[in-house]
Amino acid sequence: MVDMHKVKKKICIIKLDGMGDVLRTTSILWYFRNDGVTWITEKASLPLLQHNPFIKTVIAVSDILDFGDFMFDELYNFDEDKKACLLATNIRAEKKKGYGFKNDNYFPF
Repeated sequence: MVDMHKVKKKICIIKLDGMGDVLRTTSILWYFRNDGVTWITEKASLPLLQHNPFIKTVIAVSDILDFGDFMFDELYNFDEDKKACLLATNIRAEKKKGYGFKNDNYFPF
């Protein structure tokens, strides 16, 4: 369980597609064990993540109404599709890794 009193950083992980890929990506969570992780995914993958002790919050991408509600220390986008890349581009974070999408082009952060 994440103790929010000891959280060092607010982390956002974007992994939307492929339930197997989402589950495989959870192997990185040990690295963020002392951080507050928010994971954004598709609704179908929510049950795979909801009771993970290393994840503070799980959000279905379809439930995000306003990107301005989010601010993170670090954002990691593990997908390369347009939906995930647009999401990564629009969520505020001090440090971003992965790809974004702007002006009809993908770009690395």
